[in-house]
Amino acid sequence: MRRLNAVRESKEPLKIVKELDAFPKIDDCYVETTARSGGVSILMFACIGVLILSEVYNYASYEVVYEYGVDSDTSSDLKLNVDITVAMPCNAIGADLLDKTGKHNIDHENNLSETNTVFTLTDEQEKHMRNYQKSSRYIRDTYHSMHETMWDRGIVIDSSAFPHRPANDKTPKDACRFRGFLKTKKLSGNFHITLGKPVQMFGGGHAHLSVVMNENYNFSHRIHHLSFGDAAYGRIHPLDGDEHITPNRLHIYQYFIKVVPTKVNTRFSNVDTYQFAVTERNRALDHNTGSHGTPGIFLKYDFSPIKVYVEQKYKPLWKFLIRLCGIVGGIFACTGILNSLFGAILDIICCRFKLGQYKPSEKSDPAAANSSLIAANIPIPVPEHDVKLPMFTTVPNDTPYPNPAVNEPAVSTLVGQ
Repeated sequence: MRRLNAVRESKEPLKIVKELDAFPKIDDCYVETTARSGGVSILMFACIGVLILSEVYNYASYEVVYEYGVDSDTSSDLKLNVDITVAMPCNAIGADLLDKTGKHNIDHENNLSETNTVFTLTDEQEKHMRNYQKSSRYIRDTYHSMHETMWDRGIVIDSSAFPHRPANDKTPKDACRFRGFLKTKKLSGNFHITLGKPVQMFGGGHAHLSVVMNENYNFSHRIHHLSFGDAAYGRIHPLDGDEHITPNRLHIYQYFIKVVPTKVNTRFSNVDTYQFAVTERNRALDHNTGSHGTPGIFLKYDFSPIKVYVEQKYKPLWKFLIRLCGIVGGIFACTGILNSLFGAILDIICCRFKLGQYKPSEKSDPAAANSSLIAANIPIPVPEHDVKLPMFTTVPNDTPYPNPAVNEPAVSTLVGQ
């Protein structure tokens, strides 16, 4: 109330503003500093600095956001990227893609190459393949805990760095490598590698014709890379590095793939592509035991109706400022509480704390502070009420005499200031 009255009576705007100060200041002579509180302050400022730097780094990084919606795009083409080595020569097997309507890709020769090669790997290729399989397996197993990091940093495992065989290698070529891509409509279908070359039959039929028939069938294979759509940094390919070796002459491998349309919008990629999950099945064919079928490698895929949107976004500025205020204010409040608590515990241990009584330390002695103020000719603050000084003092021989300080103008002026 006194402050409000002073504001109303004051005519100077600056004084009005100063009277409305909600943060009153305390003179330094009434503040006690200790080495303990100084150490706590150093730790406090160090923690604030570390957390602020961490928050700035977190704000500067992207935040990966996932959204989901119905895939309404049914007219675009599907691109299937393939790189598979099969342990049979190219003249004995063929690859084709057949969609749900029965139409097969008859122009795939322009995009999918067939190269005779050696299925057995050299030492350098073996080392590269084992490391590649280990990396792919690790990413598949830990994807759910690191998928945001992969999208944020654009992590990708390159399958094109497979080492070549030496130019002077004379090993007989007993395998065929299918490498390239095929395009078809966005429909369910299957990509297969089996005996014979694919041909289009009259009436829309489909068949594989094999000119050479022998008993040396072997569908052991190695998948270097398999993906759908355009390349995008951050996504994984579950079948990359997959390898199957079979001792059976007739064997069927089936891969059931669920393709998920994905829209990627990151600092590394901005593209419509696809992710997929896969389930593997394989068995040996033996008509005597009732295990029938066509030997080969079959990749049957189907599309999910849900589309995933992956986007990187910056965190909003207001959230960053609120977190900074929370860090600074929270650490100040907590360190103040801890400092007071440790001080109280230390006083109890050192027997300096008594209930209802405070014993100041020697450094904060008021008499010593007033002595230093008088020596420096600094006015001593005086309470608003009049101070009544005693008229008599006692000398060592207990003889009362009038106090000359009362009538002394110089001392009276010093006390009255």
